[in-house]
Amino acid sequence: AVHRFAIPFINPKDQISFETSFNTCSKSHSNTIAAMQQADNRRREIKAAMASGKVIHTSLSTSLKEYIPVVNQILLSCKFQPEVARLDKHL
Repeated sequence: AVHRFAIPFINPKDQISFETSFNTCSKSHSNTIAAMQQADNRRREIKAAMASGKVIHTSLSTSLKEYIPVVNQILLSCKFQPEVARLDKHL
């Protein structure tokens, strides 16, 4: 059986940013900054794909496939280095 689920809603007005939230702890690590920027870029792509009236599933799927590993990388870093996982702004 095929189950169709509604596309989740991301508020177009939200200004969530990994780079802004982890600014203090990531500013001296170029790899971390790159990961935060990549996560923000993917999130913007996902939000744009979901906000448009006509969802193009292939582009949304591609963006999600690129977003999930980056978020997992950030979470893994926070898990193994909790002393430096400090948020400047809530996510």
